[in-house]
Amino acid sequence: MATRAILVLLVGCVARSAFVAAADDQDLEFNDDFADIPEAVDVAASDQETESLDQEGTRRSADMDSTGASDVTPAPSGEETPTKSKEGSSSASKVLPKGAMEFGFGGLFIIYLTIYFLGSTKNRRLAQQFHDQCSNTFSENFSNVGDVDHHTLIQESAYEYVMYGTGRQNCKGLTAKLTLPNRHDAVFALMNIMKLPEPDQFQFFFDLHTESMEGFIFAVAPTRLAKKYKSDLEDLAQLTKTYNGKSFGLPDSFSVFTDSPEIVGMVLSDRIIKFISENKNHVDLIHFSDFFMGEPSWDPAEGTTELAHQNPANRSAALYVRLKVQPEFAAGFDANEALTASLDFLDVVSKARITAQTKRENTRKRELFVENYAKEDPRELELKAQERKLEQKRLDKAKYEAMDENNPARVAYEKKMDKKDKSKKQKRGMKMVR
Repeated sequence: MATRAILVLLVGCVARSAFVAAADDQDLEFNDDFADIPEAVDVAASDQETESLDQEGTRRSADMDSTGASDVTPAPSGEETPTKSKEGSSSASKVLPKGAMEFGFGGLFIIYLTIYFLGSTKNRRLAQQFHDQCSNTFSENFSNVGDVDHHTLIQESAYEYVMYGTGRQNCKGLTAKLTLPNRHDAVFALMNIMKLPEPDQFQFFFDLHTESMEGFIFAVAPTRLAKKYKSDLEDLAQLTKTYNGKSFGLPDSFSVFTDSPEIVGMVLSDRIIKFISENKNHVDLIHFSDFFMGEPSWDPAEGTTELAHQNPANRSAALYVRLKVQPEFAAGFDANEALTASLDFLDVVSKARITAQTKRENTRKRELFVENYAKEDPRELELKAQERKLEQKRLDKAKYEAMDENNPARVAYEKKMDKKDKSKKQKRGMKMVR
C-alpha cells in the first residue's frame, strides 16, 4: 500500500510540475486576488469596439455598392485587422512549450526507477524473511540444503525465490518456492493501482519415492476452487470423488478429494485439521497422490497450454502444498509453521495403509485410465474409417474405368452404380414429399 501511495504522489507531482512549466513558458500569470479582471474588461471593451467598427464598415460598403462608387477608402495604416491577431494567437497556443516533452520523459523515467527500487527491495526483504523463518527446519530435516554452490536461497527472477532440500526418508527432495507479485514492474504497478493487491504465494513440492507410498489420492482445497482443480489436475478429475470437508472435521468452506474414503480419517490428524482451520484464509491446496501428473503449463513461445499433465506416463508420487497470503494477513502468517505442517503431513501419508481390496480397486482404476488414454478418440476412428471407405471407392472407379467398355465386369459395375444413384434420388424425393 505504501508503494501505491508513493506512486500516486509521484504521478501527481510530475503532472503538476509539467503544468506549471507549460504555464511559465507561455507567460501565463495567475493571481488569487483576481488582479487581472480590469485587463479582461478592457479586452472585452476593445472587442466590442472592433465589432462596431466592422458593422460600420459593412454598412458603408453596402452603401457604396448601391451608389456604384468605385473608390474605397483604405483603412488607416496603423490599424490591424483583429482576425489576423486572433489566428496568430490560436496558432501560437497550439505549439508545445519548450522542453515540455523532455520534462515529461524525465518524469516518467524517475517514476520507473522509483517503482523498480521500491518493488525489488520489498520482494528481497520478503524473500529473506521467508528464508530466515524456514532455514532451521530445512537443516533439521534434510541432509543437504541449497544448490551445488551451497546457496540456501536462490533467486530465479525478480519475483521468484526457491530453497532446496534433499536427503530425507521417503522423500527424494523438497522444493520450497516463494512467488511474489511483480512489484518492481512499472506497467504492472500502474495497471493494478486501483485493484486489490496480489497475494504472496508459498509452494512446497515434495518429490516422493513411488515404491514406498500406498496407492491412494487425497487432497484438500477450498470449495470455491474445487471445480478448477478438478479441471487442472488430471488425477483428481479421473480417479477421485469430492466430499464435504465438514464431515471430516474441516471448516465448511473446504472440500476433500479422494479415491479411498477409508484413508481420510488416517491422514487428517488433529494437528493437520488445526493447521487448516487456523489458516483457512491461506490454504489453497494440500494434495498427495501416487499418480500425480502435474498441472497445465503455459508455453509463451507457442502461445498455447502444454498438456503433458494429461499423460499418465508422466506420473509420479508427490505431495504438493500451496498457500496464498494476502498483504492484510501477512503479519500473522508464519512460513515455518506451514513448512512444519507439510512435513508432518508427509510423515502421516507415508505411514498410511489401505486394505487389500481398496488397493486392488485403485490399481484397476489406474490401469483403465492408462488404457483409455492410449486408445484413440472414437470420433477420430470414425473419421479414419470414412476416409478409407472413400479411398476404396476412388480406387474401384479408376480400376473399372480403365477396362474396355464391353468388359462384363465394367458393365456390371456401371449397372450397380446406376442402381445406387437411382435409389439415392428416390430417397431424396420421398423426403421432399414428406
